Amino acid sequence: MYQIAQANIKAPVLGNQLIVDFYDCDCAYFDDLDWIENVMIEAAHYARASIVDVVFHKFNPIGISGVVVIAESHLAIHTWPEHRYAAIDVFTCGDTLDSEAAVAYLATQFRCRKRSVTKVGRGESGELAGGFPGDKASISTHERLVAVETIASERTSSED
Repeated sequence: MYQIAQANIKAPVLGNQLIVDFYDCDCAYFDDLDWIENVMIEAAHYARASIVDVVFHKFNPIGISGVVVIAESHLAIHTWPEHRYAAIDVFTCGDTLDSEAAVAYLATQFRCRKRSVTKVGRGESGELAGGFPGDKASISTHERLVAVETIASERTSSED
């Protein structure tokens, strides 16, 4: 299970970003544009996000980059099939999304043997011009850790 190192000082934020590194993945599909796009769209559904647009690009000779733009921010991916590695970014605003469910789904689809997840609060209240907007419902109730919260790398249950 996850082990989280965190600081005690917290402040409200506008959004949360999960910076994800998947290592030693089953790379059979890492160079399949349609498959990667469909998996990222499904991950957005797992997060309960509202999809606005989807843009993906296949590089020559290998590798894919793409983004699923959601009303609540975005999910992005960059694959390096030759290294069996994927870098993923899940940025969400508000309290209604489950970004961790999206990451868990992606880990099972990519069959990664190791992953690292770093959670960063974005838009700390004390740093915003004018403070938070009047609509407090749009503010994440998650709190930003003063020290970046890093979820220790873990071996997934999909090891063969």
